[in-house]
Amino acid sequence: MAATNAPADKSGKVLDVEDWRLAALIEVASDLSWVHKARGDFSDVLRNYRNLVHPWKAARTPYKIDRGTANVSWQVVKETLRDLNVSIP
Repeated sequence: MAATNAPADKSGKVLDVEDWRLAALIEVASDLSWVHKARGDFSDVLRNYRNLVHPWKAARTPYKIDRGTANVSWQVVKETLRDLNVSIP
């Protein structure tokens, strides 16, 4: 909640954590070194891939996710969870 980049409302009050978007959670965790910086940066790519579950988005994008890309993405997710497990008491 005290992180300098914690999301806030228009009055500057930090939002309750339950109201943070995934991007904000990852950004704060990365800035606080709870997750490896490279994995935090890679989260933008993963969020774009995640959005491909929507049929209309998938039809309009040039991305075609194959098994190899999915496996690499899954490894990043697992390593990020390991980072959090070690970093947060």
